[in-house]
Amino acid sequence: MMKGYLEFEGKTYASTYEMTQVLLEQANEKIIRIDLGKLPNSPEERLSIKLWLLQIDRCVEENTLETKAIIGSVWSQFYRLEHQEDYIHPYLSKTLEQIQNANKKNPG
Repeated sequence: MMKGYLEFEGKTYASTYEMTQVLLEQANEKIIRIDLGKLPNSPEERLSIKLWLLQIDRCVEENTLETKAIIGSVWSQFYRLEHQEDYIHPYLSKTLEQIQNANKKNPG
């Protein structure tokens, strides 16, 4: 990596702003493809979106208010996708199962 440049996923960016714009565009495009049914709304497909957004969050101090608003909007769309299907986070699923089993053993 050259001094003054950022590298993420094998790509080099001249600035945090450039990286943010590229990753936001990629995330938004993938969300649209999922919405259109061209990609499945699966945890595997959403993982790259989440990783891109987390990388952006690390650099958010250098972004403008407008960019921060866009980032928030893309996060909202990501969460919408997560909750649109019957997806339950594995930890929550296991916890729910434990609660249900405990209630069966000790009803009332």
